[in-house]
Amino acid sequence: MDIPDVIRWRDRVAQLNDDLSGLLESSQGDVQPGSPALRDGDELGHLEPVRTAFGQSLLLCESASEHIAAATNSLKEPAQILACFSCVRTATEVASLSWWLMDPALDYVERISRSLALRRKGLDEQRRLLRENPEADRGHIPGRYAAIDEGVRTFGLSVVQVPPATDLVARTFGDRTYYRLGSAVVHGHAWALMQVGFVRTEHDAGAGIVPLQKKAKPQVLVYLLMLGLEALGRPLWASTRYAGGDYTAIEGLLGAAYRDLRIAQANWFWMRLSGRGHE
Repeated sequence: MDIPDVIRWRDRVAQLNDDLSGLLESSQGDVQPGSPALRDGDELGHLEPVRTAFGQSLLLCESASEHIAAATNSLKEPAQILACFSCVRTATEVASLSWWLMDPALDYVERISRSLALRRKGLDEQRRLLRENPEADRGHIPGRYAAIDEGVRTFGLSVVQVPPATDLVARTFGDRTYYRLGSAVVHGHAWALMQVGFVRTEHDAGAGIVPLQKKAKPQVLVYLLMLGLEALGRPLWASTRYAGGDYTAIEGLLGAAYRDLRIAQANWFWMRLSGRGHE
């Protein structure tokens, strides 16, 4: 595997990102008649919590899309390999969080419970941020916590916690290795920076000094782009399917990209998750 492979993957992932973004912009962006989301709203007796969960997932999809765009751009010359790791790491995190909300296997109780858990976690982060600013107005925070608690009681929901990001990524993508490695890059651990973006040279730099040279590692970068491919497609497919949008159009774009990149159908996540196997 060499640099031309990286370029081919980079350009195809970037094209898929553009295609999916265009499809999302042209969609209606709301739950449709006959959709699983509308049925959840009927069972819950209130559509607004369902719309909120759907909106949360789409916002996370947008974040994943932007970070994958940044990742593919970072691999244009001069390549920014460390930045690519940081961007893909973030994309897999937000994509797995979106999937946690939109997993087709969930019932409405678990889905809306997760949505409220994500809102509560967001309030926790806001509260920590406000502690750093003594002059900030905190008046709205208690009311928002109270509204979440009221939603749990009113709809008979479960109180759940948002799992750690590493666990979410492992559940969604089947492996936490590259997320952990990306986190190590983000946090500036020397061993990680050297492993993903440098090679040792033969130059004698003197006693106690390890001479390094920046170098792209094609196999590593292609695997990152493979993760980016699924981070784009999986949460958007699930969100669109839940809301009753044209998820078959997403499958068409994904299928074209996966074929172009010669990915075996056994690894087409939407075929496996919808129970269609090989068609």
